[in-house]
Amino acid sequence: PQDRIQAMVQDHEAASQVSDTTKVAVSASIEMHGLIQRFQQWSALHQKQLQLWRAKQDATSTATALSMKHNSLQQQIGAQQENSPGPVVPGSAASTSITSGERTNPSREESAAMVKTTKRHAADQKTLATLDNRIDKDRQMANVYGEWIDVIVAEQRLVVNGGLRGGLVILAIAIMGLFVGGWIESLLGKMSMDRRQVETLRTITRVALQIVGVLLMSLVIFGPPSQLGTFLGLAGAGLTIALKDFIIG
Repeated sequence: PQDRIQAMVQDHEAASQVSDTTKVAVSASIEMHGLIQRFQQWSALHQKQLQLWRAKQDATSTATALSMKHNSLQQQIGAQQENSPGPVVPGSAASTSITSGERTNPSREESAAMVKTTKRHAADQKTLATLDNRIDKDRQMANVYGEWIDVIVAEQRLVVNGGLRGGLVILAIAIMGLFVGGWIESLLGKMSMDRRQVETLRTITRVALQIVGVLLMSLVIFGPPSQLGTFLGLAGAGLTIALKDFIIG
């Protein structure tokens, strides 16, 4: 047993040295700009939160089950100690039969029973200590999972706030487009020009406003493009939507 204990101590010291020399590289989180990217980030955080909740529930359930097992074993040990015969106290009724010149020695069966009881008691105490350790570890893990859940919730709150700001920006772009379009319509109505020229200017300004609005909304929804091809694709899609009536006409 001493050799096994020494080996366990050496393994523990080696593991402690490895954990002390371990370095964790923490990288800054990438900030999401587009609404689609924010939704993807929120979905990923939600999946992590569900996993953490399941892990916390498992740790809590395990700690509860071990606590019940610990209490049951402790009650069983108490019942066994109450039923087991105690030592003979000098001066009591059990010791009156022992004379001053006589000493009673326990028989072989009694000695074996005492050894068996002692071993069982030691094993029960070891089991109780092991259960206490496991219960404490499971409760600590549940607390750690709860702290990580709080971190995930805070990150989700930031992502949701960013998404709401993006929605407000889209609404502001739409309102500004309507306001500028109405102002240009009133300005063109006051100009003394040919009707065909006024209609041409009205169409051009309307198309330009639609193109600008679609591009700005696309930037808010999809985020700033990281490549030129992506930007040209978004611009082409915006032009197609904005020039649909003009092309058909």
